[in-house]
Amino acid sequence: MKNRYFRFFLFLVFFLFSKELLTNNAIAQEIKFNSKEINIDTVNEIIKGSGNAEAIINLSTKIYADEFIYNKKEKKLLVKGNAKILDLTNKIELNSDQIEYFENQKRFIAKKEVKVFDKLNKIKLFSDHLIYNQQKLEIASLGPTHVDIKNKYNLKSTDLYFDQKKQTLYSNKDTSVIDDKKNEILSSSFEYNLNDEIINASNIEINDINENQFLLDKGHIKLNQNSLQGQNIVFNLNKDTFGNKENNPRITGDSVIYGNEKTIINNGTFTTCGGNEDCPVWLLSSKQITHYENKKEIHYKNVWLNFYNKPIFYFPKFFHP
Repeated sequence: MKNRYFRFFLFLVFFLFSKELLTNNAIAQEIKFNSKEINIDTVNEIIKGSGNAEAIINLSTKIYADEFIYNKKEKKLLVKGNAKILDLTNKIELNSDQIEYFENQKRFIAKKEVKVFDKLNKIKLFSDHLIYNQQKLEIASLGPTHVDIKNKYNLKSTDLYFDQKKQTLYSNKDTSVIDDKKNEILSSSFEYNLNDEIINASNIEINDINENQFLLDKGHIKLNQNSLQGQNIVFNLNKDTFGNKENNPRITGDSVIYGNEKTIINNGTFTTCGGNEDCPVWLLSSKQITHYENKKEIHYKNVWLNFYNKPIFYFPKFFHP
């Protein structure tokens, strides 16, 4: 049997119990519906609403849409058209063309032009397929994803996950980050800590605003301090560093520490010879190489000058522009 009410304010309250909840003093979940038009199918236990449709879950989550379909048997709510979820407790706003809510799991699935606003962490996330687990406080954005963090960092990735409890964003797919200084950070996988503003990543490529490039196997990047620590470094300097764009100036080494416009590379080598040569005509090998960005100088400790991979001259200390 179906009942229809046109432009009538109707308030419906449902108490839904799972088996687990019944064993715990029958704790209830309450959902209230309101819309201009309501259709109730009492046989199949389906409610349809349209026109300024609203649903309120336990007074802590508000749902707005053009229309909704609620299946009491499956404990599933589908909202369509200008759908909006307001998680008042966790300060999360979720917008999409279509959103499904699964009561037992407290899980939302949104598809098509998904927008998430995390007001506590100042995060804006854009996707076309997103799962929000309200109980675990986890967001999974499947497919291409764009994230704006605090209006400072722009992140693009695929299959991105956001753990709100641990305050981490992470992905095992190719990711790019543009920081507030317009440096670009590329990686094959990463984890970002919101509190410390630190990225831990693998297979890193950093292209800075001065057209220098850092290539690392693994690295630890502090975005708010513009600093870096990493392993197995290739530091390709701007080709015009020494006034000759035909040069290929680069420093390689076992590890790197960058901060305060100073790069320190341990067990490193330096050359300007073409990168396609298997054996550079010459190179400087050193226990420690320090590049001073402001001074535009490179300093060496315990350095050997090598020709065709053979050590020729040794200097305890050495520097050049």
